[in-house]
Amino acid sequence: MKMNEYEIFCSGVAPRLYPTYTIYGLLWYDENHALEIPKRYPYSGEWGQITATQILNRDKTPIPFRLSLMWYSVVEKKVYDIELFIPINKIEDFWRKNDIEPNKTISHIVVGMAPYGDVAVWINSLYKSVIISWEKGQEVELD
Repeated sequence: MKMNEYEIFCSGVAPRLYPTYTIYGLLWYDENHALEIPKRYPYSGEWGQITATQILNRDKTPIPFRLSLMWYSVVEKKVYDIELFIPINKIEDFWRKNDIEPNKTISHIVVGMAPYGDVAVWINSLYKSVIISWEKGQEVELD
């Protein structure tokens, strides 16, 4: 069965006073393919809003089901890592409850990187931004 495909872009963000740097960020839509969260230093801005988008192609993909992320918290001087499964059912419920046609309205998946390892994931449409996950990454000890 072929999954529904959408034109999805991704962006990263960090709280304005707590900038971060993305070491890597991948949103996996199958076991071998992922969308890359653009590298930017520093990530900072309006929490939950789109800050940077890198458009390498405009191919349609299924909704990503997993996030692999490693980032550096500039204020804390610490590195964090997380492997997070994205609750696709929350995204689909949002579309259904709001009678939104995903192919025409989905814009971005926004990944927020915060101090103390907090990670938030939003789905942005033309109408609103909805948080779909909030988890905690693990601190990575570096030499």
